[in-house]
Amino acid sequence: MDTLVSLESRELRYVGVSLHNPDRVTIPAGLTIVCGPNGSGKSVFGRIVAHGRNFMTNVIRPLDLNVRLVEFNDAHSLSGFTGQYRQQRYESMMNDGIPFVKELLGTVVSPGIWDEWSTRFNIRHIPDKRINYLSSGETRKLLLLKALSASPDLLILDNPYIGLDTESREILDEAITTIISHGISVMLLVADRGECHLTADMELYMREMTIHRQSSEPYRASIVDVPIPQGQQSRIKTDSIVEMNGCSISYGDRPILKDIQWDINAGERWSLSGPNGSGKSTLLSMIVADHPQVYSNPVRIFGRQRGHGQSIWDIKRHIGYLSPEFHLYFRTSATAHEVVAGGLIDFTGGFIRPDSNMLTQATQWLETMNLTHLKERPFNTLSNGEQRLVLLARTFIKKPQLLILDEPFHALDPCNRLIATKIIEHLSEDPLTATIIVTHRPSHLPASINRHKTLSACF
Repeated sequence: MDTLVSLESRELRYVGVSLHNPDRVTIPAGLTIVCGPNGSGKSVFGRIVAHGRNFMTNVIRPLDLNVRLVEFNDAHSLSGFTGQYRQQRYESMMNDGIPFVKELLGTVVSPGIWDEWSTRFNIRHIPDKRINYLSSGETRKLLLLKALSASPDLLILDNPYIGLDTESREILDEAITTIISHGISVMLLVADRGECHLTADMELYMREMTIHRQSSEPYRASIVDVPIPQGQQSRIKTDSIVEMNGCSISYGDRPILKDIQWDINAGERWSLSGPNGSGKSTLLSMIVADHPQVYSNPVRIFGRQRGHGQSIWDIKRHIGYLSPEFHLYFRTSATAHEVVAGGLIDFTGGFIRPDSNMLTQATQWLETMNLTHLKERPFNTLSNGEQRLVLLARTFIKKPQLLILDEPFHALDPCNRLIATKIIEHLSEDPLTATIIVTHRPSHLPASINRHKTLSACF
């Protein structure tokens, strides 16, 4: 197998972070899979290969290789898309400056790439959508087409399977095989080797910021129990958590949700599923009071009709919510400690600083989730997987009466996924609590989930 990239430095550096490269690894043409637990340095490794060539510290040959890296936060790079907050896409008056997908075709995405891949990826219907109306899975597919349009020698995909439904994951595997057959090499950065069923030409394993040629120690995700910090938040005494009696949402003449019927009672544990673009995130936005069309729909939260005396914050106080969109727009330099504590005050920026009691509770949750070493790290310096763990702790600290987790295990390694699952099961034991989990991996659902809601795409 021909060598594509040679990393000749034993120490590789990128934006103040160092990786150890004792074997001075080489990357062959074809498919390379880089696996390792959260925080092991996979994302840094991808950035070094893509952007980190220099003669002082990172001797990487050849110097003229065309490399394209696709990461989770790259959604902000689509045609200068600069949406400032998560709810913006639901507010029609705030989206005039956001481009439609069709405006990118021929510029950011070449016509040839669009014609070849859009049908295969099942996104032929998206040109008339604004960029910020795309689902997480649709966005990732479009980012891949953007990268392919640059005709790279090497395409690096950081956690490429997150946000994709089962069919889309299979399509991505087929696409990777086809891309390689076209002479483009691919590197996958994954936290869980089990996510990828492809056979690699090279496998690298990362642990403690060190690059190894292979895994000498396979994952053994075994957690006996996870101690939950003491303390209980306030509860509304009601059997009815959510009532939807024929809810519909549309943007112009394009339906997103149609005649949704859904009752969720205290103590119930639900999964919500459906293909990419079926409206799962939109449906959840109505429950968490983010979507303005909730006021024109028959929706009752905690037994009360929306718009009849409850403020948004009255509702959010009792809801713990995390989604890929929430993560995407959570941009702060606050420390991990402050971010977790902010879950007690719905803290998303620098407006309210948590008090000492909140910080004490946050310390306990960081310890519970084995995140103490990240305590003083700025959130925006953490890896994608580390950020997701911190945001989970921020959601859990509330011990909410309604726990809504949209793709909660996104980018987590098997051990951290098991820790998060144990915590979800503990929190769901409260008879006044209801739980909703969205995942495209039914095998990842906690065993306590016993009710299921499935959406179909309206397009």
